[in-house]
Amino acid sequence: MFTLILATEAAASTPPGDAYQTVAYALLGLTMLITAIATLIITPGAPKH
Repeated sequence: MFTLILATEAAASTPPGDAYQTVAYALLGLTMLITAIATLIITPGAPKH
């Protein structure tokens, strides 16, 4: 039984969905970068009050 538990842990060493989490973080970083660039472009043209 103990050997079966160890074999199961070795087979499932990475949690399921871990690849999707990496992709989600990469897309979040890309979105934040695009937002920062857009802010830098748009802000100087904003009307000053």
